[in-house]
Amino acid sequence: MAPQYANRFRTPLRDKVQQEKLWEAYLDGKIDQLTSDHSPCTWDLKEKPVFDAFNGIAGAQNNIDLMFDLAVNHKNMPIQQFVNSISYTPAKRFNLLNKGEISINKDADFAILDAEKTYTLKKEDLYNKNRFSPYVGRKIGCKITNTIVRGNEVYNMDRGFTNHPLGKLIESTV
Repeated sequence: MAPQYANRFRTPLRDKVQQEKLWEAYLDGKIDQLTSDHSPCTWDLKEKPVFDAFNGIAGAQNNIDLMFDLAVNHKNMPIQQFVNSISYTPAKRFNLLNKGEISINKDADFAILDAEKTYTLKKEDLYNKNRFSPYVGRKIGCKITNTIVRGNEVYNMDRGFTNHPLGKLIESTV
């Protein structure tokens, strides 16, 4: 990719002032979606020169618990606003008719979060292909305890993952 186009595809790290402006926009609802492009790669692809390196970070595993802790626990975002930003609004935006809310005739996809369970993220806890996260060592003030896909439990904090993957490709009509 030519360097002049690189910034169109990569979000640069922000300084503290810009970070606070982004938080303000998110809390005010001007940013109404919180999503993650989970695109893991091996570390060797990250070590290339900046414009040749693989974009992004592996963060989908901790997207919900980390952001719930930051937005709801630390920034006092209403829980319903947070839930809408990670489920309802993205599903609506991408016209995923069976996703985004718990309702009759919708897929029962959801995560159960214990807002009282605190943990520190360790490298060995990562399920990413590259076992790297900028959040390793970070204390997170809540934890996903269960994950349900189309009404079936696929992850349980005490038992781990099931041996029956249920994910399937869905395509947006947008």
